[in-house]
Amino acid sequence: LVRQIAAGGVEGLVKIYHFIDGKWVQTELLCGEQGPTRSISWTTTNFGAVNHIATAYHNGSVLVWSKGETDEDKWQPFLLKQFPKTVWHVSWSEIGNVLAISYGDNEISIWKRSLDDKWTCIRELNQSS
Repeated sequence: LVRQIAAGGVEGLVKIYHFIDGKWVQTELLCGEQGPTRSISWTTTNFGAVNHIATAYHNGSVLVWSKGETDEDKWQPFLLKQFPKTVWHVSWSEIGNVLAISYGDNEISIWKRSLDDKWTCIRELNQSS
């Protein structure tokens, strides 16, 4: 079992930590958007073969970072969407193919990833819907 976490902060960076020899050690640094990281959510798919980290930013950006399971694989960012308002929270579904995004004033966007890694917005919710 690999124990790992991702953390973000006001500088827009994502720091990856692994639990090694009884302590948390920063092993990777991902350069995201400028400004504060509001939310981070991590999931694995294909029985742990692929990792995905969704990051939400104050400027409205949502990035999805993907990485294979080998040490040679590098995190690859993909701009899922630039929302017109601050993104507050991102959360993966249990199996990791659906991403819920809350942004603005009580707005939610639901995105689904297909088997060939194409993203589709499947639902938009707001206070009036």
